[in-house]
Amino acid sequence: MVAVDVHVALTPEEGSALDSLQRRFVMCVLRTVAPEADERSRLVAPVAALVRWAWDAGLPLRTEMVFAVATVEYFCEVHCRELSAPVRTARRRLLRRVAAELRAGPPPRCGAVVSAGVGPYSPEERMLLINWARSFTTTQAGRDAHVLLALGLGAGLTASEVIGLRWLSVRQHASGIDVVLNGGRGRTVPVLSAFAAVLAAGRSDPERFVFRPARHGAYVNAITNFTARSTGLRPQMQRMRTTWLTHHLHAGTPIDVLLPAAGLPSTTTLERYLRYLEPREPGWSADRLRFPESEVGPPGARTP
Repeated sequence: MVAVDVHVALTPEEGSALDSLQRRFVMCVLRTVAPEADERSRLVAPVAALVRWAWDAGLPLRTEMVFAVATVEYFCEVHCRELSAPVRTARRRLLRRVAAELRAGPPPRCGAVVSAGVGPYSPEERMLLINWARSFTTTQAGRDAHVLLALGLGAGLTASEVIGLRWLSVRQHASGIDVVLNGGRGRTVPVLSAFAAVLAAGRSDPERFVFRPARHGAYVNAITNFTARSTGLRPQMQRMRTTWLTHHLHAGTPIDVLLPAAGLPSTTTLERYLRYLEPREPGWSADRLRFPESEVGPPGARTP
C-alpha cells in the first residue's frame, strides 16, 4: 500500500469540505504522483475538488474510477464552469497529468485506505432524510426525493444503478416490489416493505427513468445535481447502501440470500459492515445458538 502522507497541507477551506476518508484518499494520491512537497501543494486544490465531487456523485474512491479519463473530462467541463477560462484550463491540465501518472505506474492502492466503508445512517438521521424528502415544494421534486430514498434505503442500489434504472425494471406483484437489474451485477432486489408504496405509487411509462424521469440520458451527476439544492443532511448513496446492508445483517437475513441481492460475489465485502451492527440484548445470542432451528423470541423464551 502507498503510505499516506500526513504532511500534505490542505487549506482550511479545502479541509472542511472533505471528510476524513476523502482527505486520506487525496493525500494518498498526492503522495503517489508528487514526491516533492512543492509539487503536491500545486496539485492539492484540483485533486481535492475532483475527489469531493466524485464522492458526492456516488463513485467509489478508487483511483481507476475517480481519475478515469472520462471522469476527469466531465468534471472539468461541467463542474468547473464557475472558474475563469485560464483557471479551468490549468485545472484540466493538472488533473490530466495526475491521471496519466497514475495509469503509467504500478496500480496504487489508495482505495485500500478507505476500504473500511462508510457508516450507516442512524435512526435519527433516517428521520431527517425523510423530512428532507418532504421539504420539497413541487410534486415532482418531492416524488424524486422519496424515490431516491426508496432505492437507496429500501433496495441498497448504487448511484449508477439508480441513475440508469427505468420503470420497466420495477416489478409489482402480490408480495411487494422487486427491482430487476441487468448488466455486470444483474440481480433481483426485493424492496423493503416500508418503501414499496413509494415505488408502487410512482409507476409510469416503462421506458422512463425512475429517478428524475424527465432526463434524456443516464448522466453521472443526476443525483448530485438534485441533492445539491438542499442544505443540512442530504442522502448519499454509499451510506444508504451501507444502511440497507446492515439492516439486513442485523435482522438475520441469511447470507446466501443477501449476497446475490446485494450483488456481492463473496462474504469478504460484508466483513467491513459487521462493526456497525447494534449490540444484541443479553441472552439473545445464547438462545439463537441453543435453538437455531426455531424462531427465537425475547431472551429465555423459545417459540416451538
